[in-house]
Amino acid sequence: MKYYFYKCNETELEKQRASARCLFRKIAGADYIKDERGKPFIPDSNQHMSISHCRAGIAFIIAAEPVGIDVEEISRMDIKIARRICTQNEIKLLENTKNKQEMLCRFWVLKEAYSKLTGKGFAEKFNTIDTVKNKNLYAIRRGEVYIGIATSSSNFRPADSSPSLL
Repeated sequence: MKYYFYKCNETELEKQRASARCLFRKIAGADYIKDERGKPFIPDSNQHMSISHCRAGIAFIIAAEPVGIDVEEISRMDIKIARRICTQNEIKLLENTKNKQEMLCRFWVLKEAYSKLTGKGFAEKFNTIDTVKNKNLYAIRRGEVYIGIATSSSNFRPADSSPSLL
């Protein structure tokens, strides 16, 4: 299982989406479509995938088992949302850290990656996803962004799969 990250500088949402789709096609050698809930998948394939983009970059992952990925810029996190999206365990960690914005971004990407893994998306209540207790969630800092990866496998470790694109 490999994840890919490509640093970009696209500011318009449509350009981000087009760039993400183009990069995915180039790397995966296939295109993806979305199911009725909006979850992307590769047709006629037993591979699972997830894709995310923000102004600063594009991230995606392809695996033999269900996965979720998210990428977000640290600077875009507003600490005011913490009480709405964090569990009590996460609030305690936030209260005891100097860089609250960075920690909140870490929580956010893990929660969003998990919601993509489950296929629930934003219907998943983020304040019920405990990123402290879940062992199959991985946060990777790449410069000014965090990448969150959620897997259904305990075999994945970020060190096993370094980013192919930087």
